[in-house]
Order: sequence, then structure tokens, then C-alpha cells
Amino acid sequence: MKNTFEKTGISLLLAFLLALCSVIAGNAQSKSVEEIAKGVYSFGTGHGYYSMFIVTTHGVIAIESINSEHSTAMVKAIKEITDQPIKFLLHSHNHWDHASGGKVWQAEGAKTIAHAEAYTWMKANVGQDMAVPDKSWSGDRKDIVLGETTLEMHYLGMNHGLGMTVFLLPKERVAYIADLITPNRVLFSIVPDFNVRETERSIEEIIKLDLIRLFIHITKRKMP
Repeated sequence: MKNTFEKTGISLLLAFLLALCSVIAGNAQSKSVEEIAKGVYSFGTGHGYYSMFIVTTHGVIAIESINSEHSTAMVKAIKEITDQPIKFLLHSHNHWDHASGGKVWQAEGAKTIAHAEAYTWMKANVGQDMAVPDKSWSGDRKDIVLGETTLEMHYLGMNHGLGMTVFLLPKERVAYIADLITPNRVLFSIVPDFNVRETERSIEEIIKLDLIRLFIHITKRKMP
């Protein structure tokens, strides 16, 4: 594993710098929207949570609802950028602090989608601000094609939460990753529900994606 990390050190360093810049921008104002690649935007509300959305020629794909407040602000931000309809809202995994707010997207006519493992848990444990996804998908890989944009959804197995999905735009070489990689800390040391060895294996799989940039979802938590 050491040799793999050495070969990809530049890519990971760039990933961390992008993530840190996103945190700084989010904390400086209540809403942060930044175009990180052509048609690809990060979105944060200054609370340490970041989502991503992709504007295509045939509609918008949004990733990570967080909660209704975050989602409402994100929908507004999308409409300020494009008049394309919002086609999809994709959940990274089942945890309530990531997967709440789905009703906001359903009201916009978007299909909400989660991996089958996350879907099953969400259906059985619907929280006050959580909506059951409209659809689920299974297996290790599924692609969404919208216009000329292809978004790959990768399920890497048992690492953190249920149904944890890594989202990759292969053409833009940008990915959205929730919780598995965080800058300046080892998240599994302070957050429960991690399988350490499987997380290590998952990171190896992420490295193999050979990305130039990773857009990393960051959850702001106080250290114990």
C-alpha cells in the first residue's frame, strides 16, 4: 500500500487542497457555490457539509441532500445557474446527516436514488427529515447517462455506513466521496461505524480510479 500511495501522492495532495479550500469558502459565507470543472459545482452552506451538482444538456444531477435546509438552498443555487430540470438526486449512503432532505428533491420532480443497502435501511428507519428514495440500484457499478455526461456510481463494499457510493465523472476526472477520505484527520478514529481494513481496501480502489481531482465531502465534527 505504501508504494501505491507514493505514486499517487500528488493526486491526493491536490484532493486535500481542494477540500480545504472548500471548507474555507464555506465558513466565510452562508452559501458557497464553486465551479470545480466545466458544468460541475460544489455547494456548501457554511456548516461543513458539501454537495455537488452537475449541469448537463439534458438536466441536472445532484449528489448528497444532507437535510431539507441544505437541499432547499441547493435547489435555489441550481436554479440561479441553469433552467435545466433537476433529474436526479443521489445519496452516498444511509446516514441521516447525509441522506435527509429527500422530499425537497422529490417535490422538484427529481428521482432520488440510493444503493440497495442504503435504500433498505432508509425504508426501515425513516427519520423525521428523511424520505424513502424513489429507486435503488444494486451491484458494484451503475452508470447514469444524461445528455453527453456519464456519471459512474461505484459501490466499494463494507467500509462505512450502508451502501457507500463513490461518484465519478470519468471525462472530467472528478469524484465525489463522502467520509472515506478527509483532510488532516483519520475520520474512523473519531466516528463509529467504520470497518478499518475495508476502508483501507476501499481507498486502494479509489486510488486506482487515477483521478486528477477528487471533490471530497467533508463533515465538520468537533474533536472529542
